[in-house]
Amino acid sequence: MNAMATAYSRRCSSAIPVPKPLHLLLYTYTDNALEKRAPHRLAHLAAARAAEERGQLLLGGALADPLDGGVLLFAGGKEVAEAFATSDPYTQNGIVTDWTVREWTVVAGSLFAHLPAPPPFVPTYEWQAELHHGQFDQADLANPNPNELTRPNPNPNETRPS
Repeated sequence: MNAMATAYSRRCSSAIPVPKPLHLLLYTYTDNALEKRAPHRLAHLAAARAAEERGQLLLGGALADPLDGGVLLFAGGKEVAEAFATSDPYTQNGIVTDWTVREWTVVAGSLFAHLPAPPPFVPTYEWQAELHHGQFDQADLANPNPNELTRPNPNPNETRPS
């Protein structure tokens, strides 16, 4: 079984819990951030470690060359990332001049298989419901043959070549 099929079958298994969405907290730093952050670095790292211990912060670090921002990956919802940003010593002391939180959908990479499964697809627009005709649900994704990925045939009267 290839790596993509393995990751796909793991992520589509009903045994894996429904995930909390992942969010990126994107920081923009002030000029001379390296010097300006020094007095606040221990408090910032303590806040990051506390968020990690709560299972909220998955990864985090500064952008380098130039040191002009940071990226932190959160589980648990947008509110968790926003709460971290507003209470972060870097934000409160002017090292972070701007920040934003973006939902992040991971679809590939070596850590992909270790992430929780996505929630089942639920059509939100009429065209999506018509397109899928109720054929594409979590049970369909749990492919009995994990070596072969298949899609529902939109024309059940037509046979597909092997």
